[in-house]
Amino acid sequence: MNIKDILKQYKEKKAKVKSTHARISAWERILNDPYIELYGYKIYNREIGMPGSNSATSVVEREAFRDEETDELTRELLEEWIKEDRSRIALLEIEVEQIEKSLEGLTPWEKYIIECKYFENMYWCNIELSFNDNFKPKNYIPSETLRNHHESAIIKLESILKPYYIKLPENCPEFAR
Repeated sequence: MNIKDILKQYKEKKAKVKSTHARISAWERILNDPYIELYGYKIYNREIGMPGSNSATSVVEREAFRDEETDELTRELLEEWIKEDRSRIALLEIEVEQIEKSLEGLTPWEKYIIECKYFENMYWCNIELSFNDNFKPKNYIPSETLRNHHESAIIKLESILKPYYIKLPENCPEFAR
């Protein structure tokens, strides 16, 4: 387990979760809003030349039946996509939440340093300036001291997150997929 790599990937994973939730929300809005017609989202899933199952006699009736069938296919497909996306991000959501909760175990100084270093990708000289500007300590705190706080924060985070990142043995049948 490399906590530094996990922290570096946090922002990207959180963005994936948020964008997937936005997509799910848009699809749900399409499905639930009576003023949004599904005709703009029609997905024709019928093979060319295959007869339809309706018993319409006129061209207008055939089109109406085809639109209803297509709306139902589109609705089913969107519901399937929503289900797949929720499944796809479930583990990412858990991981993001674990990292966020583990940061609560740090002091405000340590948390700020970790966020600057890994989430904002700042250099130590910039962290030093930003830290002293935001916290306004009695004495100016140099980057060397901030690095010491960083190392203690990393040790705390490793102890908190270690149980969640245990590598399972590959030959363990109860965890096989």
